[in-house]
Amino acid sequence: MTSESAIASLGLVETLAAVTRAGVKVIVLRDDPKGLELISEIDVLIDPSDLTNVIRIAGEMGWCAQDMGAFIPHKVALVRYHLGQLLKLDVQMEFIDGPHIYMSRALAMSRIRPGPFGLHYLS
Repeated sequence: MTSESAIASLGLVETLAAVTRAGVKVIVLRDDPKGLELISEIDVLIDPSDLTNVIRIAGEMGWCAQDMGAFIPHKVALVRYHLGQLLKLDVQMEFIDGPHIYMSRALAMSRIRPGPFGLHYLS
């Protein structure tokens, strides 16, 4: 990835850090937390009760929420054009494949470990 990509992806880290500071438990759906600041798209899992707060905070930081509609009811895509790069943050309230929930969110939230930037990762 170019240095511009690394700088642009800081928009993801900054946003997730702001959401975490607001008291939202964010679980990054990624095996390895290394290099988080170098990516332009990521999936995270949150409690559904936190969605309004996440959308508000992200909106204040320039993100636009895209409702995934009836086909994917447990997911909201947040997009932001930042320093010449399109960033995407997929906010999931359940583990989904299309409209189907395939794993327990509550179980996953009970099996997390802390990681960089105040975020959580699955154990």
